[in-house]
Amino acid sequence: MTDYLEPVFLDRVNSSVQSFISKLNNNTDKLFKNRLGISYGHGYVPLSLPDWKRVLASIDIGDDRVELCTKNAILECCIRAEQHASFGGLIAAIAFVNHQNGAHNEEIDLSFLKRSVRIKKEEFLALLRAVINDEYASSIIIDAVELAGFSGQIFVNDRSNKSTSLELRNGFNFPVSCIPEFQEIMKVKDWTAENAVIIIIDGIVETVGEIHCILDHCCRNNQPAAIFARGYSEEVVATIITNNMRGTLKLAPVRVPLDLSGLNMLKDLAVVCGTDVVSSLKGELISSIDPMSLPSINSIAITEKSTCITNERINLSVSRHVKELIKKRAEHASLDVERLIDDRLQCLSSNNVVINLGPELSLSRGSTADKVGIGLQLLKDVSNFGVINTQVVADNSNSAVKGLGNFLIHFGYGHFSSRAVHTGILMGIKTSELISSAKVFLVQQNRVGKFTR
Repeated sequence: MTDYLEPVFLDRVNSSVQSFISKLNNNTDKLFKNRLGISYGHGYVPLSLPDWKRVLASIDIGDDRVELCTKNAILECCIRAEQHASFGGLIAAIAFVNHQNGAHNEEIDLSFLKRSVRIKKEEFLALLRAVINDEYASSIIIDAVELAGFSGQIFVNDRSNKSTSLELRNGFNFPVSCIPEFQEIMKVKDWTAENAVIIIIDGIVETVGEIHCILDHCCRNNQPAAIFARGYSEEVVATIITNNMRGTLKLAPVRVPLDLSGLNMLKDLAVVCGTDVVSSLKGELISSIDPMSLPSINSIAITEKSTCITNERINLSVSRHVKELIKKRAEHASLDVERLIDDRLQCLSSNNVVINLGPELSLSRGSTADKVGIGLQLLKDVSNFGVINTQVVADNSNSAVKGLGNFLIHFGYGHFSSRAVHTGILMGIKTSELISSAKVFLVQQNRVGKFTR
């Protein structure tokens, strides 16, 4: 793009930015006043602060390519801010607007965040109810937190086929069970054992000879056992069932499916049981398993749909494995990958509460899931970083920060999450500076060959 065209281009940028800011201001004001909702046919779902991403994404910008770039840049900024702090994206959007309307050369002084304070339980609940603005979602969060306790973890399942409920799970729970033939012939719905040995095989047990040593060891020592494998031949199944019926063996054959959920389950099971996966990929043979070297677990309970394992000897190794998964989750932006890792983390939590959001919520299930998830993250942020008095924010010398404080005070917030304020201000102002210099637009337009230097 030639030099004499740049002022014209920048004027167009400023015009488009102001047009988008006007639309953003209008929708943000309506959101804070609870005047927005989503219509699904004959249904209607009111929107509140946790739905800000939906509001931002739904802003109509017409055919203006520059305004589209503005929207995409802000949306990307807000999503990244939200990954760091609950409501960080919303604060980023407000900070962006205030910075665009204020002086661009002002320094940012965030020393006021040192005045963050802890709040009491009642004060947090009041903040939670104010920002969520949904008594049903708020009550779910409060009940789940009380049920999980200090050391428990909370997971949200928005794909549940049963009615909305809170489910407390103790032990490591995996969604696998005994093979159907074993359950049907043995006529058992639940199989339990204490001090059982666990064998984990990445493959199919095809002959009895492959597990002869294991069966012999369990029979001689009256040792209960469970085998987790991809499958079993008819001969193996018949032998295991026959010996179980005779009372000479107590062994449960469990099938781990070779699908997306089961790909990494064997590894997770091995960590929980303090053992290793026997795999031909490592040059190992099932027949070479030494039964004497297999560690035992405290207890195992297998129902029609799941397996619960209790093993108090491996807390450190499980903790390390969980940290690796959390790190891996943070490195991936794919929603599918995040869900797979969340499912694995749920299995690896020995004390957790699962919030099952049922189909009776209908159109509001997705919105309720967002509100619960954001509310739980807000609890974590406030517990770790405290809250900041909004009057302290409003007293800041920076016009963008001052505007943010006045905005929050105007809508009745006496204090807000310090982490959200810190993250939102930094990312919102940074994005505003990039847009003001038109760098983000030049880059995006050059990619499609719209403008060239």
